[in-house]
Amino acid sequence: MRFDTNEEYVTDYVDHSALAVEVDKTRKLLESSQLENQQKLRLIADITNQLAQTQQQVEDQRKEIEELNARLRKAYGDTAEIRNLYEEQHMASE
Repeated sequence: MRFDTNEEYVTDYVDHSALAVEVDKTRKLLESSQLENQQKLRLIADITNQLAQTQQQVEDQRKEIEELNARLRKAYGDTAEIRNLYEEQHMASE
């Protein structure tokens, strides 16, 4: 059995070793990027849910304001009607 110890073999071994280190670095970077992307996706989902809840709250408040405005207009109308009836009775009693 003969061991090849020529310079080409040593260079190939060093190249493969350096390549393995680079592949390992790349794998770790990829794993880190994937984790970061998962965290960002969770954050986006959380913010999207918060936005949907806020939009629903705004819509609920808009409806409540419309109802309160309608009640206020009715109250103004009722007040005007009462004032007119009072004036009619006041004039009739004079």
